[in-house]
Amino acid sequence: MTEQHSGRAIETSGPPESEAGGMLSIDLSALVANWRELGSRAAPAECAAVVKADGYGCGIAPVSAALAKAGCKTFFVADLAEARSVRRIVPAAALYVLNGLAPGAAEAFAEANVRPVIGSLPELAEWEAFRAGTGWRGGAALHVDTGMNRLGLAPEQAAEVAGRNAPANIVLLMSHFACAEEPSHPLNARQMAEFREVRALFPGIPASLANSSGIFLGPDAHHDLVRPGVGLYGANPTPGHLNLMRAVVRLEARLVQVREVPAGETVPTACRARQARPIPSRAPRRSSRAGAARSQAASPWTCWPSMSPTCPRIFRAGAISRRCSTRKSGSTSLPRTPERLRTRS
Repeated sequence: MTEQHSGRAIETSGPPESEAGGMLSIDLSALVANWRELGSRAAPAECAAVVKADGYGCGIAPVSAALAKAGCKTFFVADLAEARSVRRIVPAAALYVLNGLAPGAAEAFAEANVRPVIGSLPELAEWEAFRAGTGWRGGAALHVDTGMNRLGLAPEQAAEVAGRNAPANIVLLMSHFACAEEPSHPLNARQMAEFREVRALFPGIPASLANSSGIFLGPDAHHDLVRPGVGLYGANPTPGHLNLMRAVVRLEARLVQVREVPAGETVPTACRARQARPIPSRAPRRSSRAGAARSQAASPWTCWPSMSPTCPRIFRAGAISRRCSTRKSGSTSLPRTPERLRTRS
């Protein structure tokens, strides 16, 4: 359902606000602003967008549509199902599947006009055999592991591939930082040096290394294309420093009851804790572990804190605003599916 607020269209789903136990608000204009901010820092490199995991929970369709309208031409997703979703929204986009080429899936990639991110020699062999047997001319990315130890060919394997005259089906060479959020970590410099050496083996092929945090490591990390993910959605790509990203999502739960807990009384759950002084106790509708409530006692809504005190996720509550503070109050459980969802473009 579409609602009009202050001249702006807001898509809503779920029960009415008066009936909802939780509300998730998504500000697509903030998402676009973050993409533009990160892109300006990486220029002249192209700024792609990682929209995996259903657009980090914000909805892969509205997220992709908003970013495409803003000028984004390249998207990274987790799997083929997500790639098909983006393809329906952005027919001309370059689409990469980070999970790579599953055995027997090459034909499905071709039908969707999607590029697999090749991370092993068997994947590459199957992709080359499919192209040779069908005449398909679609490309793929080659992922080289420069120190993250997660996915990708070893540098010596990449050298072996390059020795075969750099296959024409490789249209992007990429790697991934392991700890770019720690600028002084020595592994960053080692990875950049390793990637430069590997890139020299594939002349003329565009290259990509930087994630959200990697963009802030400077031009040596940018190459031809940067791939911000979580930073687009409001998480701080430079922990310990001012978060330059605008908040995109906000999560609220309705308070059922507010009561005073006298000193010496137990508090939930399991009666393991006793209060040294009287405090107000607020019970959210969705969870008894929801954490810090908003200071306005009259408000019926409470804000879930960040999922991690060291990795702010910027889950925010109620009507959209542009700023929020991340409380260092530990982790907490989040409802997997909010009862009401609002998306603002």
